[in-house]
Amino acid sequence: MMNIFEFNEKIDRVFSLIPHPKPDRINPYPCCPDHDGMTDWYREHTWREFQKLLEEDTLDSEFMPTYPEAFIYFLPAVLRYTLESYEMKKDNIWEWVIKAGITCRPISDWIEVLVPLFEEPYLTDIKEIRKSLEPEQIKIITEYLLFFLAVSPFEQEQFKNEIRRALNEVWLASN
Repeated sequence: MMNIFEFNEKIDRVFSLIPHPKPDRINPYPCCPDHDGMTDWYREHTWREFQKLLEEDTLDSEFMPTYPEAFIYFLPAVLRYTLESYEMKKDNIWEWVIKAGITCRPISDWIEVLVPLFEEPYLTDIKEIRKSLEPEQIKIITEYLLFFLAVSPFEQEQFKNEIRRALNEVWLASN
């Protein structure tokens, strides 16, 4: 079984040199009040601050930055958040979250930001992101997805199938 603390240290190490994205390389802007507000927030904050915001369990994964530079920069927060959430909540990460009167999609939806579910041009292209990553970063993401494939409950067969597809089509592909 994976040691979450040690794995999070590896995440920190392999993603540590990625610079904060330029303001115009976070999301398409303007978009809408909710997304524009998050884009403004991303411009002023680090991925570590994003992790703290994620830990409030009040953001849906639709708020992940879409441009590759920003996606990669803020990805360590998502990786760490979902791993730590699993360590604390186990199978509850697949349940809807209700906190402070806000209902959010399951925490597991954040894992799926690494799964190429959509083809629409305004969404982040995971295959393009992979091309920007170093081999050690790809290895971390692959280990992360394999971990969640292994620990996902039987009832999450669609989730597991999507992870398998992402591994086969993107993360384990040799391109």
